[in-house]
Amino acid sequence: GTRKKRGTLDDSLGGYMLTLIDGLDTLAVMGKYDEFEEKIKLVAAELSFNRNVKVSTFEATIRVLGGLLSLHTLISEPRLRQRIFFSYKEDMQRNKKSIIKKKKNLDALERRLLELARELGERLLPAFETETGLPVHLINLKTGKA
Repeated sequence: GTRKKRGTLDDSLGGYMLTLIDGLDTLAVMGKYDEFEEKIKLVAAELSFNRNVKVSTFEATIRVLGGLLSLHTLISEPRLRQRIFFSYKEDMQRNKKSIIKKKKNLDALERRLLELARELGERLLPAFETETGLPVHLINLKTGKA
């Protein structure tokens, strides 16, 4: 079959898990906690912004940076963390050692999400360093050039 031309859409979206990150909080809201945990671990392990690609400043800021900060909040706020990652029934069946291990893994995941958000923010900063203060439309994640 023929493939539709997408123009520069793929470049401006960056090919860096934008849609996954943007939609992950929905899994938690829908109660699909196992899938949420699986995908958030994938993001933490595989996401890289060291890409020589121009991305949409708006999309990267709103959907990726905002998404990473939202995910960080979901796993760092104690009541949300408990609800998403630990069920009472599960806790009763697990020994204390495995619960402590899971909490340590979540702490590491929480730190990783914040590191990724900070890294992306730093890579996006040059887009806002303009004479008018209005950001440029596209920014290269690797070079920081418009």
